[in-house]
Amino acid sequence: LSLSKGIVHPYYVSGLAPGAAALVGTGTALLSEFARRRPPDPRVLLLPLAVAATVIAQVTIIHREHYMLWLVPVLIAGAAVGTVATVAVRRTAPYALALTVGLLLVGPARYSATTWLAPVEGTFAAAGPKQATGAGGYGIEGRDLRVDEHLVRYVNGHDPGRRWDVLAVASNTAAPMILLGADAGALAGYSGTDPALSGAGLARLVARREARYVVLGGDYSTRGGNGATLAVLRACREVPWQIWGGTAPFFESLVLFDCAGRERKLEGS
Repeated sequence: LSLSKGIVHPYYVSGLAPGAAALVGTGTALLSEFARRRPPDPRVLLLPLAVAATVIAQVTIIHREHYMLWLVPVLIAGAAVGTVATVAVRRTAPYALALTVGLLLVGPARYSATTWLAPVEGTFAAAGPKQATGAGGYGIEGRDLRVDEHLVRYVNGHDPGRRWDVLAVASNTAAPMILLGADAGALAGYSGTDPALSGAGLARLVARREARYVVLGGDYSTRGGNGATLAVLRACREVPWQIWGGTAPFFESLVLFDCAGRERKLEGS
């Protein structure tokens, strides 16, 4: 999963959990048996390798997330002592190994428990201190939420379409506006590249006064859009951000367009 390309969601890792847990349990039982044999079973040398690899992986994730940094020295020292005790003392090997595995489960257990901190997104559920709590009730934070509030307030106060108050490029951009009470939709589907709507199709919506305002930018806007989004750029009038309460242009910022009266240009774009 770490090396895969394309769309890979964190919850895919959850699907590996039952199988991984079974392998850990089986491996622990076998290594305990190897450690108790006399003469020592050479396969017990797999134990320090397995423990070391697990510690390295956990320390890497801890530093990447800047989370539970206090655990790092405890993890390294405890794992080292537990491994030596397992290999060196045959009589107590099962107990030492059980404590070592228990220590190695502290980090993953607490990391997974972050899903209890707040309602977790149901579609792409993932654990972690940054993943679990999300961005709040509207799915976006601070400045972005204020921009959406200004945009919804502006279009609703300036004769929006009868069907759509505003159309965005992708559904992720439209979703917070819907939660704010706007009749918003996506021109190019979830990913911002669905060819479902062309310039001619948007022209028909505008001609029937079902749509008027289109906002470009936001999530997935850099993927190229579709025929409708390209037609908006060529045919519709940009509403200056100072008027509707947006922000100065920056990467993936929202740009509002008014397509009223631009049906012919949209159809020919």
